[in-house]
Amino acid sequence: MRVARYAGGKLPRALRSGATAAWRASFTVDADEALPWDVYTTWVVVERGRVRGVCTTQQRRQHSVLACWLSNLCVHPRFRGRGHASALLDAVCRKEHTVALTAEPGLDQFYARRGFTPVAARRGVVWQKVAPM
Repeated sequence: MRVARYAGGKLPRALRSGATAAWRASFTVDADEALPWDVYTTWVVVERGRVRGVCTTQQRRQHSVLACWLSNLCVHPRFRGRGHASALLDAVCRKEHTVALTAEPGLDQFYARRGFTPVAARRGVVWQKVAPM
C-alpha cells in the first residue's frame, strides 16, 4: 500500500475513476456535484494499482484554527478495516505541522487513537493534531 499526494487538482487521469468511485460510494452526492480533488491537494491510497481511499487537504482558517484542513476522507466500503484511512492520516500528518478536521459522530475514538484532540464543537467536533516542534 502506498499513499501519493497530488497538489492543485493534478490527480492523474488513471486514478480519477478509482478516486471518484471511492468518494461516491462513501458520500451521498448529486451526480453533477464538483469533485473535491479539482481544487484541493488530493491524497490517494493505492493498493495493487487500484485506488482504495482518498482525502483532500487545504490550508485555511476555520473555527479560529489555522491549519491544514483535512476533508472528504473516505475509503471504498469494500476495502474498509484494512488500514487505508490510517495510512492517509499518517501521510498527511507527516507532511503538515497542524492538521484539523471536523469529524462525523461516532469517529471520536478513531481520531483520538491517532493523536487528535477535540478543540471546538460546531456542526460536529473539530479535531486537531499538532506535530511536536
